[in-house]
Formats: sequence, C-alpha cells, structure tokens
Amino acid sequence: MDDFGRIVYLDVEKTGSSFISNFLQENLTCQRVKKVKHGRIGRNFKEGSFYFISVRNPLSQYLSLYHYGCEGKGEIYDSIKKSGYSQLYQPNKESFQHWLQFVLCAKNAANLGPDYRAVDTELMGLQTFRFLALSFQNALKKLKAVHDYPTLCGLYEKRIHSQVVRNESLRVDMKNLVDTHLSSFVDTESAKRYLEKSPPINRSPKLDFDIESIDEETMSLVRRKERFLLEQFYPEAL
Repeated sequence: MDDFGRIVYLDVEKTGSSFISNFLQENLTCQRVKKVKHGRIGRNFKEGSFYFISVRNPLSQYLSLYHYGCEGKGEIYDSIKKSGYSQLYQPNKESFQHWLQFVLCAKNAANLGPDYRAVDTELMGLQTFRFLALSFQNALKKLKAVHDYPTLCGLYEKRIHSQVVRNESLRVDMKNLVDTHLSSFVDTESAKRYLEKSPPINRSPKLDFDIESIDEETMSLVRRKERFLLEQFYPEAL
C-alpha cells in the first residue's frame, strides 16, 4: 500500500509494483503519507481517495516468484526451504512445474503463509489471494467467509479500487491514468516521459525455457486455482 493521501496504490507482489511506486514518488505533486509494502487496507481506508491496483497473468507471476526463489530470496522460498523442499528450486522447466504443482496444492498452503492458509485454498490460488487481499477493506475477514466461486465474484463487486493496471501493458495503462485520474497531481508531459524512458525495476533473469512450454497438466491446475484472475483480466488464457 503506497499512500499519497488522495492517491493510494495497492501494490500486489510481482506485478510491477516497484516501478509504479517509484513513478508515483517521482511524479506526484502530493507527498507520500505512508508506505507499507504490500500492506492491506483496514481502518486506514480513506473515503473519497482514488485507489488503484496492479495485476499480472498468474502463470507469469508464479514464474517471477520462482525466479526469486532460485536466487534464494523471498518468504515463500524461506518457508519451503524450512519444510525440506528446497530441491524444488532448480533453473529448469521440470523443476518449475513440480514447484508450481506443490504451491497450487491446497494441502501445502501452510508453506505459503498463515493468512493464505486461513482462506479456502481450493477456491483461490496464491496469486488470486494476494490480489483480493488488497482489494477490500478488512479483506482477510471477508475472504475467510467465502467458499464458492459466485460468492467470490459477488464480493469483488465491493472492491475499493476503481482502476486496474495490467503488468503486460503497464506503461500504457499508467499513461492512461496520467491523462485521467492522476492529471491533477502530476506534470502530465514529464510523467509520460518518465514512463517512456525509465527502465524496468527488479526484472528477473530469463530462464532457459518458455512459459508456453509448460505441460497441460500444470496449466490445467493454474486455470482452476487462478480462475478468478484469468476470467477477470486474462480470458484469452483460459
């Protein structure tokens, strides 16, 4: 959560959040009030402020998380290592598929954090959970009560954010925000130049396999567990 008072960015992990936060810090005329990395909204909700969030194709998001773990980084890596499964982190397609199947298996939710295992992990995969956990005020309490897909979709209608930036079209989507919701808080031309020229941040090194080569068994599991994100934002991937 990156709070600039009238503008609040909900920074979902591995969705280009570092780039967006840096853009806001460098270009908004209003001062940052508070930043809590991937922080959720509770009593700090601000009526009348503009909330926006970022999203990423969940398979690509998982691959980025896996890259991070192959470098020995991240809470997920630390937890999986403590559980004795560090051998899952090898820089090849087969290991990534085994890791992804492990992460998407509901019985392994305890390795992915106490908040995630508190929700229905058959209904929502980790990336869907991370997105929805930032989408509502007091989100965890609300998500714990959801156990079917129609209810999950109904809950999303009560989200606090009004715009979604896709990682795959990040610069274009941010330029659109500059022209609309951010226009009163930035120098428009300067902000657009920043978006055009600034390099990516924390880009993971490319592994020696293509995401399109993942086997159908693993892809089917991703489509089932991340159904919400795919239907809402990436229907072409279904």
